[in-house]
Amino acid sequence: MSSRRGAVLVAGATGHLGAEVVQELHQRGYTVHALVRSTANASRLQGLCKLVQGDVSKPASLQGVCAGITVVISCLGVTTKKGSGSPVSEANKVLKKGTIALFNEAKRAGSVQQFVLIGSVLSRQLRYQWAGYQAREAAVDHITKNCQDGSIAWTVVDPSAFFKDMVNIMRLVRKGGFTGLGKLLDHKANPIHVQDLAARVADTIMRKEDQNSRIPVGGPETFKYREIIQLAADTWGIKEVKIRTFPLWSARLLEWFFQGFAFISVRLQRFAYFLRFLVILATNDSVGQPTGKRKLDVFFTELATQARRAENARATSEMQPMLSHQD
Repeated sequence: MSSRRGAVLVAGATGHLGAEVVQELHQRGYTVHALVRSTANASRLQGLCKLVQGDVSKPASLQGVCAGITVVISCLGVTTKKGSGSPVSEANKVLKKGTIALFNEAKRAGSVQQFVLIGSVLSRQLRYQWAGYQAREAAVDHITKNCQDGSIAWTVVDPSAFFKDMVNIMRLVRKGGFTGLGKLLDHKANPIHVQDLAARVADTIMRKEDQNSRIPVGGPETFKYREIIQLAADTWGIKEVKIRTFPLWSARLLEWFFQGFAFISVRLQRFAYFLRFLVILATNDSVGQPTGKRKLDVFFTELATQARRAENARATSEMQPMLSHQD
């Protein structure tokens, strides 16, 4: 399927993965439409695609966005940053209702032949253990049920974890220690670079065997978390890392506490939501089919180089007034 046979609409195009998917499709010669809530936040996409305004949480705004579109790729995600709403309500609003609204509009358009959705390796088996998983799987259920008539093919790409998810490990290790839960250190993951994942997502358009199926995807290397910690230490040149672990019951107790007082503030709801996710990571492997060529040690080296350059630049900037005063 090429751009000559139709355009590709990417939802969540300003996000971490969505922007890379737009870039990948552009490089492959596709005509790309990017669904954005506001063009003000889409400067990175300029010149790569046509910007289409719409908000999946407001179904009426989606009318016509799939006209002439052949493939829809949903990279929708939610944020738990300051200023966002309750994480559970945001998950339901975007990952469930928003995805369903986008799919319904795709089906109404009549031109869409394939709907691609980004899921998670863990969400299928643990759908009822975390609100984010439950919301996304509800959308998958709706899509697969409404594709049974053969009018649209569906594909769910389930990544294991992102390289970006490992950045906090680099930061903690540089500060001299790492704190984890339960047996997290012995659980496995094969995180994938966002560009490798974007390439695999783009590949689904070309592969009939990927249609009407779920594809668990991970990077080329599988690690235990203790090995990722050691890799981070080696990158920084740190000989010994202080590792502290807390029992799972302590996290579950805190989660119960925050949930009990969640009505007080959204901040407490975010804490409970985050703790539930940490417990899931500490009790499950997250491994997908090995994909791509980018390796974690190279990514860590690039992060360390960028950090040192930024520190040197700050040091030079701070010294400049002193040098000027001496002159």
